[in-house]
Amino acid sequence: MLQVFISLVTVTSMALAAAIAERKRFEEELTAAERRFRTIFEQAAVGVALIETVTGRFVRVNERFCKLLGYTVEEMGRTTFQAMMHPKDRQENLNTMQKVLAGEIREFTAEKRCYRKNGSIVWLNLSVSPMRQPHENHEHHIAVIEDITTRKQTEGALRTAHAKLQQLSREVIRVRDSERQHLARELHDEIGQTLVALRFNLQLLSHSGTSDGQEAARFADSIEIVDRLLAEVRDLSLSLRPPLLNETGLGPALRSYLKEQGSRSGISINFVSNLDETLIAPDLALALFRIAQEALTNAIRHSGAQLILVSLDRNDDKVELLIQDNGVGIETQPPEESDQRPRLGILGMQERTAALGGMLTVRSMSGRGTVVSVQVPLKTA
Repeated sequence: MLQVFISLVTVTSMALAAAIAERKRFEEELTAAERRFRTIFEQAAVGVALIETVTGRFVRVNERFCKLLGYTVEEMGRTTFQAMMHPKDRQENLNTMQKVLAGEIREFTAEKRCYRKNGSIVWLNLSVSPMRQPHENHEHHIAVIEDITTRKQTEGALRTAHAKLQQLSREVIRVRDSERQHLARELHDEIGQTLVALRFNLQLLSHSGTSDGQEAARFADSIEIVDRLLAEVRDLSLSLRPPLLNETGLGPALRSYLKEQGSRSGISINFVSNLDETLIAPDLALALFRIAQEALTNAIRHSGAQLILVSLDRNDDKVELLIQDNGVGIETQPPEESDQRPRLGILGMQERTAALGGMLTVRSMSGRGTVVSVQVPLKTA
């Protein structure tokens, strides 16, 4: 019996020693893991903070986060994240944290503004996740913080530059339209009338009876040249500023223009409109006419289309312009035809549409043509 007891004691002692050794090894590994975590936490290239979820109090922060905001570790421990946050972002952050507490979301990423100790504002990118296991209530969450102030300032500068560029572009369009109107008037009133007077004089000379047959032929040829010049001046004047646009409105002006372009190009152009009797603002009518003009020019010159459909419609408080062709499409055009002109034309249409607060979309499928769609708010005259 004594021998059995000794054996049991020996086995128990060995098992106890093994358990103690295992526990010691586990504690050493845990200590090493904690040391590694502490090293990662303190030496991370981004800010890291352990925060009490309900109160927003900083439980632990690393040096990087302290440097971002200009506080000491002790000062951070006496304040909360909400207290440092910009008032415009504070409520949104509280609402998001409520969703975390309610279990609606587990983690989130957000861009927020915070105050530095010196009162300046810093933009931070926050990646927040709870410190808990599934199905457990959590008391803390961890936030990884990155300074994105430079990026936000750059984005702001780009937005400002873009807004100025858009304003300049709209002014260029306005000046260009004004110059077109002036040129159209000069062509019609000055050059056109001068050519008419020249033609009249040539006709008088050709019927004076003092010229021989050769001179009469020259007079007839000169009159034909003047007639061609008159036609070109008229066409150019109409292209610059169609008088029907002011006299009868957008619908009739566009119908007349499309009919003329169809005759010239040999392409079948169909037009449908329910705006003939709708009085819209002159600037809106001119912009839509120019957009249709540009889209039609691109279709005629580059698409190889045999049919073009143009529609002008009113949908509640919006005007809709649609130009559709059955050509090759933008993507399948030869490089020498598709490089600059269509793209510049689309850019011009986009600028005009944006200036009206509308939306322009261009859809093109290989071998199935192109659709240009414009929707702008209706402005009455």
